[in-house]
This record gives sequence, structure tokens and C-alpha cells, in this order.
Amino acid sequence: MSRPLILSLLISSLFACNNSGEQPVSTTYSTVRPEGTVVPLVLAVHPLYNPRRLEAVYGPLISQLSAATGRPFRLEASRSYAAFEEKLAHREFEFALPNPYQTLRAREHGYTVFAKEADDSRFRGLFLARKGDGPATLDDVRGKKVAFPASTALAAAMLPQLFLARAGLKVGRDYEPVYVGSQESSIMSVATGDVALGVTWPPPWEALTAERPELASQLEVRWQTAALVNNSVMARDDVDPALVALVRDTLLAFSPDLQGPERRFVAADDATYEPVMVFLEAYTQEVGPPP
Repeated sequence: MSRPLILSLLISSLFACNNSGEQPVSTTYSTVRPEGTVVPLVLAVHPLYNPRRLEAVYGPLISQLSAATGRPFRLEASRSYAAFEEKLAHREFEFALPNPYQTLRAREHGYTVFAKEADDSRFRGLFLARKGDGPATLDDVRGKKVAFPASTALAAAMLPQLFLARAGLKVGRDYEPVYVGSQESSIMSVATGDVALGVTWPPPWEALTAERPELASQLEVRWQTAALVNNSVMARDDVDPALVALVRDTLLAFSPDLQGPERRFVAADDATYEPVMVFLEAYTQEVGPPP
């Protein structure tokens, strides 16, 4: 089996100290690492965006981490939730930015929370429908197809499935779930009419609105779920605690002006995610066993 495709965003410590104004190389998927390079520390982000958008959002942070620590960092993306979770289970990266459900699972593999993305109000599911089409009421969802990025997408699948369950709609019984692999695919599935609803969460929807307004104008948010704790930032248990502290301090000081207010970080620890355990209890009782 080939090695998972990764984002090659290699920023060496030499570049971090270089004031010449050179820009980091562009991000692409690659199966090999350039020869002669220092092995970088990896920050892996669960599937949120395509490579171009991911680089735009997190590339400046990678640059700051390299500059602050004097160590090369690489941003890594995965093509699917399953691929990201497999690499997390095999402890393939030093730092990770998983969703809250993946956060709980990563703790079983020796990862610990030390920060999180701010503004928990943004961590919610959005049900998208075509304007003038699709279910007008929740009862209209019966017998329809609903697209989700993945069964383990907490904001864009698990929260929405609990939302529907509380409206009397059981997944697999009252509507057909279609797991399409990514946030963008979920949005596109409803845009093309393949499903009645496509579920996502605010960042991908906002990105689409900004980058493809002509497409976004054809869709609307029909319903949205309650919010939960936002995505965590975790470190593998064999990473030097001094380095983890430096990374945490860099995250907390990261200027949101570079990315917009949604890319702000606050301190957190494993206890911050106790509300997710409460959610999982409700999910298990009202939807079924967690994926």
C-alpha cells in the first residue's frame, strides 16, 4: 500500500531565520520527501479544505512555528477522514489538529490536548439545501438522501444526526446517509442535486461563499445544530514538553489578522473536552453506537 499522500510544505529553520522576504514553496500532494532535507515536525490537520485552501489558512501559522522554534515544520493534510484517523492511530505526526471526537480517540494513542481553536459557537452543523428546493420541514427529510463528509465528522455528521434524531428521524431508517469523503463534496452533492441536503459546518461554507459566490448563491442554510467544543491541538507524548510549551505560546500569540478571526487559538487541556463525552452519551442513546 502506498504511503498516504501528504502536503509538502517544507519550511526549514534556515528559512525561518532568513529576512530576505523569500516565500515558502507552494503546497502540493506528494508521495516522496526531497532528498537532503531536515526531517520536519508535522502538524496534521483533519480534512477541512482542499490543499490550496488549507495552505492559505494554515501556511502562515506553519511559518511562525518554524520561526519561533527554530525547527522545520510541515503542514500535512489527508484526503479523507479515514486516512487522517489511520495516521493518527499509527502516531505518524508530532502535532495534530483533530475534531473533538477524533480528539477523544487520539488520547488512546498517546496524544494530549494543549490548545484549541477559539470561538466554540462556530463548531456547529449546517444543513444546506438548494434554494426553492429540498425539504421545507424536518418531516420532509423522510425518505431523502442526506450527504455528510464522513461518519466521524462531529460538526457535520454526528451533531446533525443527533439533531435529526431528536426530530424523530433515525439515520438509516428515515433517511439515507451518504458519506462523500470531504466537506466540499458534501456541499457539491446538494448543489448538483444528488442529495436533498448536504451537511457541513461554517468554515467550508464561508470559504465557498467567498471563493465561488455564484455557486453559494444557489444554496441556503436550511437548519443548523447547537454548538460544541471547537477543534483541539494535540501533541504526541514523546515530544519534548519544552517544545510543546513553545508551540502553545506561538499559537496563543498567533495574529488573527493573518487569517481572519476564525483562526485564533486559546489554551486547553484534556478536561476541556469533557462536554464531548456528554454528547457521546446522548448520541449513543438517541442515534446509536459512535462510528
